[in-house]
Amino acid sequence: LASCVASAGAAEVGTPVNSELNAWARHNDDAARPALVLRPKYGLGNRMLSAISALALAVATDRRLFVEWEHPFEDLFISPFPAGWLQPAAELADLATSRRWHRPQTLDLTASSPTFSSIAAGLVCQGASVVLGGAAVVEVSSDQYFLPLLLIHDDSRARLAALLGEADSG
Repeated sequence: LASCVASAGAAEVGTPVNSELNAWARHNDDAARPALVLRPKYGLGNRMLSAISALALAVATDRRLFVEWEHPFEDLFISPFPAGWLQPAAELADLATSRRWHRPQTLDLTASSPTFSSIAAGLVCQGASVVLGGAAVVEVSSDQYFLPLLLIHDDSRARLAALLGEADSG
């Protein structure tokens, strides 16, 4: 999955190398689609692994992705997608005041969270679509690489395989 968003010579910066993923990304600014907001935690490595996992979760559940980078990390990355998904905290706050974001579902996937085990079990046993449900907005806090959990359940694995190819998702 990381190779799909890398811009290392395979594509122009800001363009995913996989055409299926690019098609998904072009709709990231569609306000009618449900959203996933990632608030990555702790060090740079934890944040990057959480971001890759959140990208997979957004793809698997057909959600828009927003990543809220906190200082000093917000200037380290450029968006690999045409629609901006690396949102400054102020812009996310504006979005959060909209009616659709009145009561977001929150998932705490940090290692120290008392809910981590039950959320992880839900992703494995029920699938990402069931865990996220029909919430218009899901806010995820994470310091974990949870992408492997998405590859266990058939619904998430099938969606990721369709977009990324079997070799990248398995």
